[in-house]
Amino acid sequence: MGVDAYPSWTPDGAHILYQAQDASQPDRDRCLFLIPAQGGTAAPVACDDGLGSQDSTNVFGPAALSPSGKLIFYKSAEPTGFGVATTIGMYLAPIVPVATSDSALALPVVATSGARADKLISLRWLGDSGFLGLGIRTSLFTPYPCNACKQNDTLETGVQVFWVDMRSTPPVVTPIPGTDRASSFSFVAPDTIYFTLNNDNRILRTRIGGGAVDSVFAFATDSNDAPAGFRSAVATIARGVQVTGHTAYAVLGGRVQYHPDSGSGEAQQDWGGKVHKINLTTGADTALSMAPPPAGLGYVWMRHLALSPDGSMLTGEGRPVLLQQIVGGTWLGTDTTISPTANIWEYIHP
Repeated sequence: MGVDAYPSWTPDGAHILYQAQDASQPDRDRCLFLIPAQGGTAAPVACDDGLGSQDSTNVFGPAALSPSGKLIFYKSAEPTGFGVATTIGMYLAPIVPVATSDSALALPVVATSGARADKLISLRWLGDSGFLGLGIRTSLFTPYPCNACKQNDTLETGVQVFWVDMRSTPPVVTPIPGTDRASSFSFVAPDTIYFTLNNDNRILRTRIGGGAVDSVFAFATDSNDAPAGFRSAVATIARGVQVTGHTAYAVLGGRVQYHPDSGSGEAQQDWGGKVHKINLTTGADTALSMAPPPAGLGYVWMRHLALSPDGSMLTGEGRPVLLQQIVGGTWLGTDTTISPTANIWEYIHP
């Protein structure tokens, strides 16, 4: 199988909605599925698997369900093997599984800075009136020195948090003031936005309508995952923030690279990292233990965290990681072997 990505919770917390890919299929479509929060059989939600569909790669998701059962989702299509989507947009379906859907929002949307976001992720309905989403700029990246590689990486760099008001046609899109360059966000009722920034170690806070932006937590200097005595400092970049009450979760470390000028603006490449739990009242920072993947391959790096509505479960994209080993008392280096595909992992009562 291919990548599992972009988990989100149903409003009742009973299921996880996520994107999945069957890499054995030549068109490499990415489809939407629902799976019970406690595990079980995944049920298809949206896909394009009809006759003649294999001439294009169709992508469904990220997505989010509203309290009344409406589904908002990102959808793109490209000729198979073309490498760049030729149609993109946000779509709205009245029920799931999706039988019919209508175009809801044209992309890209424009941030306060003028930057253009061609995709919305981390979607969060506020009632049925509209939804929040993190606008990102996608770009293709060929890993050096693999200029002849057939498979490029897709970079997703945060642009800004947006509020999309669905009560009018077309929807009204408003950038959340103060969230320019946001790399992740979390909404806490009634109107608070917690967020992180590209190449930044802080968790910040503001309100949907704007106002002051304040720092609620700053991570200390981070180190690589080498054993004690062999560690060295690495960039301290927080992302994947989720907040409930006075508790925050965020991703730190792992493998993340920031490029201040990629030719068309900044870019941040994230393969995932370690999940931290922060008490926002006391400032206590605890790294959560990472359940070992099958066959004891080391541990799991996480990204795109999503907290259940009651705060009892935390899910995200997880990639098994194997560190280089110590041989004869010598640390061979901090290079890692990272799974090219992700699965949906879950922390229970984190």
